Amino acid sequence: MLVVGSGRLAKLVAVKSEPSSVSVMYRGGEKSWMRETKKQISRVDELELPRYPYIFLALPPAGVEDFIYWNGPYLAEGTVVYIPATSLYTEQVEVPAHVRKAAAKFAGHAEEAAACGKENVFVVNSSRSSERKYLQSWLGSAFTVIEGSEQEVETANKAAVEETMRMIVNLEKRLQEQHVSKTVQEAVLRQIPAGVIRAHMNGTHGEFAAAILEQMERGDRHEDG
Repeated sequence: MLVVGSGRLAKLVAVKSEPSSVSVMYRGGEKSWMRETKKQISRVDELELPRYPYIFLALPPAGVEDFIYWNGPYLAEGTVVYIPATSLYTEQVEVPAHVRKAAAKFAGHAEEAAACGKENVFVVNSSRSSERKYLQSWLGSAFTVIEGSEQEVETANKAAVEETMRMIVNLEKRLQEQHVSKTVQEAVLRQIPAGVIRAHMNGTHGEFAAAILEQMERGDRHEDG
């Protein structure tokens, strides 16, 4: 597998994947995470692309299209390119006839996943199960790779971002109206939302959060009739 890119998603898959050595193609100078990881990161240039039968394009949509336009004709016969950009559907991507494409969408937030190390899920949409199985094998036990739709991941990611941003804005406004200091605001925002979500997923709410949840659930049942 060749990882193309050097941003948050490239870092996540390169650092947490199974192999002890990872090939990465990127622009500019060496990134700090490449020096900090215990893995061996081998830089690859365009002339070496035909060596790689699987390529993970950890790039934004425009970067994916540019890569395929400039490098697609020189890829080896049967090369599989994985496309993780959430807003770019594989049907929108044109590849040369000798190249295969497969959606590999990350359900979640790459930076948070790199920090906490759990629940790393990729959703693959491909007509060939071998492409899902290979990605699972390469990523290893730190990841779960399932079959699913690109639309499902985009819907879930967008909804989570929208609701989280709405919560942050409302919380900041409420704290400011109650004259809470900036230092306390920042401490609360850094810890409580993430902590409450983690406790909710693990079923370990404290007494106060559990009481609020019970009250909300009673309200929903009352509204439903």
